[in-house]
Amino acid sequence: MIALWQDREVLDRLEAKARVVRATCVRMAHEGRESHLNGALSCADILVALHGHWLRAGLRGDKDPDRDVLLFSKGHACAALYATLALEGDIPLEWLDRYARDESPLPSHPCIHALPLLECSSGSLGHGLGIGTGRAYA
Repeated sequence: MIALWQDREVLDRLEAKARVVRATCVRMAHEGRESHLNGALSCADILVALHGHWLRAGLRGDKDPDRDVLLFSKGHACAALYATLALEGDIPLEWLDRYARDESPLPSHPCIHALPLLECSSGSLGHGLGIGTGRAYA
């Protein structure tokens, strides 16, 4: 099996998607007048690589026992998560226009009550470790 960093075609595809995610984050921050833009931009590549290449992801509620689960603990950077989910077709692109607005499914910190496909709500840095540990222990 060829390593990801040796497959130029895959790398080019992921880099192009990450550029789209970063541009989308900037637009969302401007239009929503709210964002932790630095945090969102810094994790765009990671989210695109995970969702677009590595994760055998199903969404919350998917009963596949072999699916991977992403606990997004860096909740203040959710613009990148939302942009990636939209790019992968998991949420409608139109939702991005409602980022950080009242009654939006995309609040400024991820919330499973607003967007039930998420594994957990987040915002406090590092609490994904506790959630993950608790899930593994259970």
